Amino acid sequence: MQTIYLDISNKSVIPAIHAKQGDVGRKFLAILSDGSVPYVPTNAPALSVFYEGDSGSGNYTHIGDKPAFEINGNKVTVELIEQMVTNAGGGVICLVLNDADGAQLAFWNIEYYVEEVPGFDSEMAKEYYTAFSKAVENLPYPDATLTGSGKAADAKAVGDALKGKAPISHITDTSNPHKVTAEQVGARTADWMPTAEDVGARPDDWMPSADDVGAIPAEEKGAASGVATLDENGKVAADQSSSSVIRPTDVAAYTLSATDMGKLVIFTQGEASVTETVVTLPADAAFTMPVGSEIEISKWNGGLSVTIKCEDGVNIRTRLKNTLSQISVDGSYGIIALKRIADTKWYATGDIA
Repeated sequence: MQTIYLDISNKSVIPAIHAKQGDVGRKFLAILSDGSVPYVPTNAPALSVFYEGDSGSGNYTHIGDKPAFEINGNKVTVELIEQMVTNAGGGVICLVLNDADGAQLAFWNIEYYVEEVPGFDSEMAKEYYTAFSKAVENLPYPDATLTGSGKAADAKAVGDALKGKAPISHITDTSNPHKVTAEQVGARTADWMPTAEDVGARPDDWMPSADDVGAIPAEEKGAASGVATLDENGKVAADQSSSSVIRPTDVAAYTLSATDMGKLVIFTQGEASVTETVVTLPADAAFTMPVGSEIEISKWNGGLSVTIKCEDGVNIRTRLKNTLSQISVDGSYGIIALKRIADTKWYATGDIA
């Protein structure tokens, strides 16, 4: 039986009362004191119990037709009512000590906890209790009776009735006479083997994704805003390199686009013998190349002229002149480097005619 100490003068921390689910008949002993002196209540003291918790709330002074407490000097034995131990969880008990005239002598608030009991109040438990009750009722000892709660036996009464008598074979029978299965009591079967899910592991057929291992998804390889791939020599593939070269041939007009970003565009004269190529720098609305992008423009043949012309609203700035609407590539193999410095502004350096 759990023992606690209650002081009527000094309200100190009181240990919590502990019980188990369905633990009908659970009692605790309270030892009363007034400071360092034992406190013995006089004038026919009475005790009231108020409770509130996961099993509900209420108050009581009796359980059935008997008092819920027993006072012997400065020792008080208190029994928990069945409703308090129906549900697992906890709550608070308030013990109120009054004298015979109803005057309050003292009160204490005490926490209580009810431990969960797997299978409590299950159909199997009820059936077992019913069968056990009938078996005891049929014993030839009139004092071997059960309480009327319908859920638990008065263990002391039954024990006293059977003391010195022949054992109850049904209780000591370990051969499982009711054929209770592991499933009925929530236990594992003898051949149970945990699955990966049971132990929080990955299943056998699990294949990690790129996100799982911090890798780059395949669809981002060689794609815009993704990563470049390597060729058979371990180098960045030519079509993905910022220094890749493209060679438009016999082109009279060419409009720069985002696909030209970071490339060297060499205009050449082919069989059609085009003599003039106009390269257009488009306005921002039609040009998705970000600020900071670079393009190199070159010509291969001496008989070809290459002119870089701006659309309306766009201008080119060089070392010698602030604002130009067009410039030309000077000489065979001449190169002009263009760098976008704002939405409508470009720097140009190199072989400018």
